[in-house]
Amino acid sequence: MSNNEQGLRARDVLAICSLAVSTKTMQQEHIGEKGVGFKSVFAASNQPMLLSHAWKFRFHVPGRDAMSYITPLWVTDQDIPDCISNQLSTHPQDTHLYLPLKLQAYTSEADLFLNQVATAADPCISLNMRHLKKLEINDKRQNKTTIIEKQLIGPTKLEKQPIVTFEDFSFNNLAGSIIKLCTSSGYNSFRVYTCYIDVPNSIEQRRSPKTQLILAFPCEKDYCLTSTVYTGLPVCDLGFNFLFNADFQLVTNRENVRENVPFNTFIRDHLAALLVYLLLNDLDLRKDIDRYCPSANIHQLKHSSWWLVMIDNINALISKYLSVLFDIRTGEQRYFSK
Repeated sequence: MSNNEQGLRARDVLAICSLAVSTKTMQQEHIGEKGVGFKSVFAASNQPMLLSHAWKFRFHVPGRDAMSYITPLWVTDQDIPDCISNQLSTHPQDTHLYLPLKLQAYTSEADLFLNQVATAADPCISLNMRHLKKLEINDKRQNKTTIIEKQLIGPTKLEKQPIVTFEDFSFNNLAGSIIKLCTSSGYNSFRVYTCYIDVPNSIEQRRSPKTQLILAFPCEKDYCLTSTVYTGLPVCDLGFNFLFNADFQLVTNRENVRENVPFNTFIRDHLAALLVYLLLNDLDLRKDIDRYCPSANIHQLKHSSWWLVMIDNINALISKYLSVLFDIRTGEQRYFSK
């Protein structure tokens, strides 16, 4: 895996070679809290290798030795496989991560794992990542290349708002943009809205008191979302026609949020209010309210009671602002499933 970011700094290497240490600061806009991001590579490989400018090191985890997960072993040019050497010569300024798989090569298990990796790239993940502009996956087994590229088209009709108070909820730096995602199968456009909310200590004590919320709406009516809940990467699908990204605390398998956590409930309730506020204040979204408004009756089979509360909150606010949303004063009639 190669990327063209600025490269590893000394403090980045120190964080990688430590436990529960992060270089993220309170002023930076990042997801994640516990400093375990890089450690996830050990799920796929026992010998990950990192090459970034002057930094060239690897780890070797032979068994249950906990210290081997944070003990770097310096590598020389002779230790670098040919496939990585070629990549280094072509892109010397990039940062490269080499993961020799735990699975034995040319087995059905290895093929299944690599197929899952090759098909797991959800184009919508780039909507949640400010710096990710292009993702390219080269599957040399099948001579197949998957490309996902993000293009900023311009702002939405909703003007940027430093502070928004709606009902009992507050949102900071609310802004909307239209983003185009280009893939080999074509392109799709999204209206993407970002804001920040302050998390009180009574809910959770965090390194940073603010957390980011993202709501994205596909512009094309025939676009089918494969996931609707994201924490950077896809978490689960609730069957909505919009997606949202937040720093949810997840269950161990990452396939749902932890429903008994006050912080997650706090985020969920803010997302419900933010959705209705956007419908009220962006005319383009309001035109498609029947598409974006979730219905408990239609989606009940996909939802736990915890997520149904979100739908109930959305519908309660929509009922409250019905005359505004449907522009009743003009006599125009529209219908949606409640």
